[in-house]
Amino acid sequence: MCIKGKKGVTLKKPNYLINKFEYLFGEDQGRYLIEIDKNNLKDVIKILSENSVHFDELGTVNDDDLIIDDKSKLSIDDLIKSHTTWLTNYMSK
Repeated sequence: MCIKGKKGVTLKKPNYLINKFEYLFGEDQGRYLIEIDKNNLKDVIKILSENSVHFDELGTVNDDDLIIDDKSKLSIDDLIKSHTTWLTNYMSK
């Protein structure tokens, strides 16, 4: 979503996790990410709760950085560059 949308995100890790990277970047079949306007958050929480849907609030959109727990920060430009050149870089070694 960051690469395609060219927007950053500030991610927060729920306290009950052992491995934040598996949680934040795993591609399990039963999980979906949705991006909503902050003005709609209460309505979405109400709908999910009324339908017994487990959810976590992962973070907020920012202008240009991927920030994880205020400890790791990567610019979206660097993320895009890494995403588009990793195979070429790997094969040239």
